[in-house]
Amino acid sequence: MIDLRPKVLDYVKSYGPVLPVQVSKAINSNILFSSAVLSELVSNRDVIMSIAKIGGSSLYYVKGQEAKLQKLRDYLGEMPKRAYDLLKENMLLNDKKLEPYQRVALKELKDFAVPITVKYNDNELMFWKWYLATEDIVNELVRKELGIRPVAPKEELVQESKEQSQEEKKDDDICEKKEVASKKTEFKERRERHTKEKGNTTLANNIALEYFKKNDMSIVTMEIVKKNKEIAYVIDMPSKIGNLSYLAYFKDKKKISEDDLIIAHHKGQQYKMPVLFLSNGEIQKSAEEYARKEMKGLLIFKKI
Repeated sequence: MIDLRPKVLDYVKSYGPVLPVQVSKAINSNILFSSAVLSELVSNRDVIMSIAKIGGSSLYYVKGQEAKLQKLRDYLGEMPKRAYDLLKENMLLNDKKLEPYQRVALKELKDFAVPITVKYNDNELMFWKWYLATEDIVNELVRKELGIRPVAPKEELVQESKEQSQEEKKDDDICEKKEVASKKTEFKERRERHTKEKGNTTLANNIALEYFKKNDMSIVTMEIVKKNKEIAYVIDMPSKIGNLSYLAYFKDKKKISEDDLIIAHHKGQQYKMPVLFLSNGEIQKSAEEYARKEMKGLLIFKKI
């Protein structure tokens, strides 16, 4: 059998970011086969896969093509799109000054929002940087945000944690930051997202399936959001006026917070459906109040 990996890799290098359907046409094969080849290239770290999707498909690209990922902006949900525009305009955002929905939206923008931790005056501050922002720009913006005077060009405010050791850090450094996720973790996360199977039977899945069965609900599609913890189902729910379509979002967690509801609400916006939030845990009072005031008619919480 002919090894098509070199041909696919050359195509991605020439035309990336690309969709699996584009690759399938280039190699004159079906989408399933092209997706399998791309998956192997991702596993080998020859190709990178985007977290955001176009019509359910990720984009595949190589290092140096990151700027072209901005085409994904038009396919983001309403809240992530607002967060995307805010971050792109400012290049750096102080997490402490953000609204709850903005924090949640930025967590979803893993292709564009890079979380960094800055140590200053014995405190750790969290920032979000635009993924294309250079180190010099980030240094300058952090200093401006913290009200720190300009320093000599050779003095580094922000350094990659992977390029430092404890012995190399200077006592007179103003602040230092480290990437929240190392490259190794990032690739692992992308690979896990890409290889998740819809038929994965987990405890979370079994709990949700039992609830659907008791209430005569039928599953249309299923998406594993977080293995063994979070699953999104598109379901048909019987009613006196006919079947109603909902996004049933199950989360295995002891305490459901406001952020949990916002994440599920964003997922519902992507599917353009109201959300039935299911959990075996308790909802916090602040989250229950938030849902009642801000998500009336758009999200229903049910403990199962």
